[in-house]
Amino acid sequence: MGISRLAIGAFAFALTSASAFAAPTSEGVTLEDVQTALSVGLKVERLVTDKGNPYLLAQGRTHTIAVHTVHCGDTRCDGVRYFSVTDKKPTLSFVNAFNRKMNYAKVGLNADGEAVISVEHHAAGGVTDNNLLQTALILMVRMTDFFEQTGVQASAQTPPSASTTLSMARAAQGWDMSKGVAGPLRADPRFVKALAEQVNASH
Repeated sequence: MGISRLAIGAFAFALTSASAFAAPTSEGVTLEDVQTALSVGLKVERLVTDKGNPYLLAQGRTHTIAVHTVHCGDTRCDGVRYFSVTDKKPTLSFVNAFNRKMNYAKVGLNADGEAVISVEHHAAGGVTDNNLLQTALILMVRMTDFFEQTGVQASAQTPPSASTTLSMARAAQGWDMSKGVAGPLRADPRFVKALAEQVNASH
């Protein structure tokens, strides 16, 4: 099942009414493009892994995610990967059930068995700043879904209340996640290390 057009419209309206966004890029994106787009609604910091791979740390009201570009040419990249590492260690049956029922974000396990929630964004042909930020917020909404479900039941069956679509309420919640971000960006060093390991593994 896909997201309803009404939900997409509501979410897009909330984003575009909050700020002006740049026109679509024509040939993919740079990490700088993504940083500019996300900075409209999130606190963003650029970091570099111990192997020299750059990525962004983006923080909203509730969640912190990492973002890096993939499939890069000399100057621009065809893709953007948004992801976060959690301290949850769900069963494989739970992961499979979540991935079957939820669209957009997917869950995998890292080497320590911790859940990695991610969204991949194909940017070749052009994306808007609005679209880049919206994708980050969709990941944060799905992270909330994941934490709610793992807190209730970590089995082959996800709770009956789990929604396969981003409802209008969830869409509004996604935009709300970007608000109230004040002060410096702070993250546990162990969390940042786990994110960096994922970035390195993608290169």
